[in-house]
Amino acid sequence: MKEVYVFVLRKVNLLIGGILSFLGIGFLTSCVYELMYGSPMVDYEISGRVENAQSQGIANVAVVIKDEGDVPPYISDTTGIDGSFQFSIRNGSFHRPTWLIVHDVDGALNDSYQNDSILLTFNYQEDPDNSWHSTAEAHDIVITLNKKLNDSTSQINQ
Repeated sequence: MKEVYVFVLRKVNLLIGGILSFLGIGFLTSCVYELMYGSPMVDYEISGRVENAQSQGIANVAVVIKDEGDVPPYISDTTGIDGSFQFSIRNGSFHRPTWLIVHDVDGALNDSYQNDSILLTFNYQEDPDNSWHSTAEAHDIVITLNKKLNDSTSQINQ
């Protein structure tokens, strides 16, 4: 009879402990914290223009967005006819400094330009309906590229 009593007592203790644990965790999360799993996500909007010293757009220039440390680059594209570029990155997550790198890929077709890069600064806006989702915008970025000096020009000037 003593064995039955110990067996029943252990089962009742387990049941009570389980119920209290469930109620304790449920009470804590419903009243104080919103329990969420995963990582926060951000929709990025990036746009701008690459131009020369005369404020004219430069077409066919590679524009790369690179999270410092990522290999290969996160995303890349080329500028349009007017030198404009635009990126929409859904559910991205940049955790380190993010760079916008610009380099001339077609060489002398539209003159040769030096490479340039800037550190992106985003304006973040949280989604009021979802605390783990927000948007980040970097608009109206203007990058002015200088022409490369080619070897024949530098030899003539010397």
